[in-house]
Amino acid sequence: MSTTDIAVIGLMARLPQDVREFDAAFFGYSAEEAADLDPQHRMFLECAYHAAERAGYVLESWDGVAGIYGSANVSWQLLARPRPGTESLFGNTPDGLVARAAYELDVTGPCVTVQAACASSLVAVHMAAQDLLGFQCDLALAGGVSIEDAGSGVGIVVLRRMADALADGDHVHAVIKGSAVANDGRRRARASGCGAAGAREAALGALAAAGVEPDDVGHVEPHVPGDRTETATLSEVYPAALVGSASNPRLGQASGVLALIQTVVAVEHGWEPSVAGFPSVGSRPAGSLAAVAAAGSGGAHAHVVLAQAPPADVVPVEQEWHLVPLSAKTPAALRVVTDELREHLALHEVRLADVAHTLQVGRKALPYRTFAVCRDFDVVTGPVRTPDFSSLVFSFTGENIAADVLTAHRLMTAGIQPVAVLGTGFGEYSAACVAGTLTLDEAVALAKARGSEERYEKAVCNAQPRAGQLPLLSGSTGAVVTEDEVTDPRHWLALADDLCPAVPQLGALVVDVSTVVDQRSFLETVGSLWSRGVDVAWEAITPAGVRRVPLPGYPFERRCW
Repeated sequence: MSTTDIAVIGLMARLPQDVREFDAAFFGYSAEEAADLDPQHRMFLECAYHAAERAGYVLESWDGVAGIYGSANVSWQLLARPRPGTESLFGNTPDGLVARAAYELDVTGPCVTVQAACASSLVAVHMAAQDLLGFQCDLALAGGVSIEDAGSGVGIVVLRRMADALADGDHVHAVIKGSAVANDGRRRARASGCGAAGAREAALGALAAAGVEPDDVGHVEPHVPGDRTETATLSEVYPAALVGSASNPRLGQASGVLALIQTVVAVEHGWEPSVAGFPSVGSRPAGSLAAVAAAGSGGAHAHVVLAQAPPADVVPVEQEWHLVPLSAKTPAALRVVTDELREHLALHEVRLADVAHTLQVGRKALPYRTFAVCRDFDVVTGPVRTPDFSSLVFSFTGENIAADVLTAHRLMTAGIQPVAVLGTGFGEYSAACVAGTLTLDEAVALAKARGSEERYEKAVCNAQPRAGQLPLLSGSTGAVVTEDEVTDPRHWLALADDLCPAVPQLGALVVDVSTVVDQRSFLETVGSLWSRGVDVAWEAITPAGVRRVPLPGYPFERRCW
C-alpha cells in the first residue's frame, strides 16, 4: 500500500427517466422551493446523500472533516425562465450546487464547484484526492450532474486516504493509485476545442503519480469511445491495454465520474461482461490496473489510474445477537427500508454483524423507527415508534445487586443517561450504588444482611452513604431522597420494613434495568430506547472486528416538480 493511495469507499450513480423527480419533503423543501430549484441541484443532493449512505457515514455527526467537489451543466431551466432574486439565482447556477449539498449534509471542509466542461467531474475527483493527500479533509464526495437533451445523469464517489479506510473498516471498492489533469493550451484548433496533447500528458502524469508502468494497465476507458484520435493516443500510452467503450460523453459534466464508477465496479468484480468494452469475469486484461480518461471543451483533460483493493482482513465477531436499527421520514418509506434490507440480505453474502454496525453508525436516525434483535437473517422488526420521551429514569427491582449495577453502567457507557435512579425492594441498593450514594461493597453488604435485623443494623452502621452524582428517588413515593435523608441511618433502617413496594408513577420514561439479564435483552432494551428517541453511542457497544458494508440507500419518495 502506498501512502498516496486513495480508497473509493462509496459510489452512487443515477440515470433518471424523469429529471423532474425529487423528494422535496425529505429535505424540508416547500413545493415552491422545490419547483424553483434547478433539477441538477436536486439530483446532486439526493445522490450525495445516497453516496454517503453507501460509504456508511453520517457526515453531520462524523468527527472527521469532509469535503464536497462537484460539477454541473448550465441550468437550462434558468435560461428558459429567468427568475429574479438571490435565492432563485443561487438555486439555478453551478455555484450553488455544492454549497447546497454542504448545507444539507452539514459538511464543513472544502466544498467547491468545478467547471471544466465534460472533464469537470473527473477533475473534481482529482482535486478531492489531492486535498485528501494534503490533509485538507479526511473524506471527500466528488462527482457531477448534467441534464441535456442527449442524456442526463449524476454520479458521486466517496474517497478516503487508504490507510484511514483500512483502519476504520471501510468497504474499499477500488484504489485510486494516481491522477492528473492537463490542458491542450494552444495545441488545439480553437479555444473551445479539445486536442490530443493534453490527454497524453494527463495520462503520463497519472502514471507518474501512481508510480506504475504503462504496461501495468490492462484496460483504459476513453472519454469518447471509438474516437480515432483519442484511441490512438491512449493506445500509444498504454500499448498492452484494451481500450473500452463503456463511457458516454453525452452525459456532459457527469460523464467522467460515471465512467469512473463503471470502471470501479468492473475492477472490483474482476471485470464485468454486462458492460460493453470490458472482458469477461475472470479473464483479467494483460495488466492488473485500469485507467479512465475525460476531456472537455476548452482543452481540459483528467486521468485516473485504478487498482483492485487488497483483500480485507476479516476478523471473527464473537457476538451472537445483533441490533438492527431502521428508520425513515414516513411510515411508508420505513416499510420499503425494511423490505429492501431483507431482499438485500437474501441476495448478498454479508455478515449480520457488519450489517448491524453499518446501520447503527452509517444511517441518520429519522422520526419513524423500528428495530430487530437477531442472530440470523430472519429480521423480525418490532412496532414502529417515534421519539416521545422527555426524561429517562433507571428502575431497579431485582436482588442481583452486582449484575444490575453492571448493566446500568453498560447502558450509560452507550450514551443512555438517566436523569435519576429508582429502586424498589432490594433494588434500592442497586439504585443507590448507581447514583453514587453507596459503594458496590456497601450495597451488597446491606442487601445480604436485610433478612436479619441485627446484621442489617450492623451493615448500616458500617456504611457511609453520601450525596450521589444522580438523584436517588424514593422507592415508595418517587420523591428525591435529600442529602440529609441519605446520610441518616434511619433512612436505610426503614428500607427493611417493606421488601416489595409498588413502583411509584413517574412522569418519565422508566427502564427496569433488572429485566436485562443477557445480551439479547440488553440489545432489545437499547433498541427500544433508541426507537423512543434516546441517542445511543453505538461505538460503545460495537463488537470488535466489524466493518462497514454497502447496503440499500434511503427510498426517496419522489414526485415531479
